Amino acid sequence: ILKAISDTSLLSLSAARAHVEDLLVKYYVGIDPFAEEKQKKELVGINSILLSELYEKWREESILRKEYRKSMSDCYASYGSLKNMRIQNITTKTLRDWELEKIQRGCKNSSINRVKTELRRLLRWGKQNGCITEDYEIPKNTRLSEVDCEPKRSSFSPDEVNKLLAEAENYANTHNAQWLKHIILFLLNTGFRPASACGLVWSDIDMENSTCLLRAANIKTKKSSFVTLSDRAMEILKGLTRLPDSDRVFTKNTPSHVCRCIKRVMVAAGLTQHSAYSLRHNYACTLYKQGCAAPEIQLQMCHSDFRTTKKYIHIDFHHQKTVANKVTF
Repeated sequence: ILKAISDTSLLSLSAARAHVEDLLVKYYVGIDPFAEEKQKKELVGINSILLSELYEKWREESILRKEYRKSMSDCYASYGSLKNMRIQNITTKTLRDWELEKIQRGCKNSSINRVKTELRRLLRWGKQNGCITEDYEIPKNTRLSEVDCEPKRSSFSPDEVNKLLAEAENYANTHNAQWLKHIILFLLNTGFRPASACGLVWSDIDMENSTCLLRAANIKTKKSSFVTLSDRAMEILKGLTRLPDSDRVFTKNTPSHVCRCIKRVMVAAGLTQHSAYSLRHNYACTLYKQGCAAPEIQLQMCHSDFRTTKKYIHIDFHHQKTVANKVTF
């Protein structure tokens, strides 16, 4: 028996004897001597599930926990050949082949990068929930260059603001959506997130002290905070008509619907490089150009970390030139 073990496993007779003795000791102590091998086979079986099966597990779990993300579903439709691939076969090479296939079909690099980001999130979720073994490493691929994409801009010029407001007025009259014009004006003058403006109720606004309470449910930091409103913002609020059967200030629509409407207005105004969140960036840039200190901007933007505020402050060449010319000897 030892000779047969030695021949099949390429072990010496002494090593084969030690291996058998180790198995017998485990057996007599009450430990399954083949538990490690069985566990390895089970782990391989876990990693051999299809990507489509992993996605279905995520979908069922996220719907039950009310954590469903539409962006994940949108990207899953673009997985293509990856859907029927087993997790253990998703490597750097297979991902690169998939990228080339998408590029040949005319997909933009930005779309490919977005799909890969959601794929990593899905695989990370699988590891956290025991669908994939911990020793499985998510392939680390460099992002593709997005030179083929139109760069997004985060602040508006005075002419662009006038175009935006004119198109908002036109859209409001055409679609009977006066609330959209008001909410765009409010976002320009407060820098609120669209979700915070949509969740705003009249009881949160102190008309006497010109302050507003942003509730934790409607703010990214999940911490309630008070914000001081400008005279122009208060003028906008005072000019609003209260909604029937609702305490909401602007609209009953969801933040995603509001963002889509704002994007339509921007596209109609020729501002395709901007998004609804550009209104918030524009507010921070305007405060900085008006001479406000960074801590003051951080407080007004309700940022818990100053490093987040720095991302919102975009300095152009003309402003930098003005700063440089302030010191002369």
